[in-house]
Amino acid sequence: MGDAGAAVWSAELERTGRVVFPQRTRRVLFRLVFVVVLGLKAVAEPVWRMFHDSENWWDIVGLIAGGGFLVMAIACVWQLVTRRPVLTVDPEGIRLGRRAKHALPWSQIGSIGTPAGPSLVRTLAIQPTDRWANPLTVGKDHVLDLAEFSHWLQTLHARHHESPAAT
Repeated sequence: MGDAGAAVWSAELERTGRVVFPQRTRRVLFRLVFVVVLGLKAVAEPVWRMFHDSENWWDIVGLIAGGGFLVMAIACVWQLVTRRPVLTVDPEGIRLGRRAKHALPWSQIGSIGTPAGPSLVRTLAIQPTDRWANPLTVGKDHVLDLAEFSHWLQTLHARHHESPAAT
């Protein structure tokens, strides 16, 4: 769904009452490969030195970093298999995952920003009306074209603020 466009999203919203954006598989797979390569590099050097040279404290740091990369790789595999967390847009609002702290009802959305950041890690911030609350941040893990997604959300936001009963 995240690779489609606004017309497909609107049709899905009209048809089912919600649009679900699971994790984009290619993006998570790329992250998994990146983490595995870094993890192998972090572990390979200290192991090689242990068998060929004397051990030093940097080797221990490398092994600990390798353990951290292993944990990140397991998280990537979990995301790849489950395609979670999912981004959901429905008549109630926008939700990322299952937790209530990552959900914003339409009435509590102050503004929908424009995509920001470098291309690979570009994000879209959805600002709540409560200035002390954290914004909901959507990345390219769920939606390929964040600019089109931002425009689509702004249209839905305007529609919900014109008449709160509209969907």
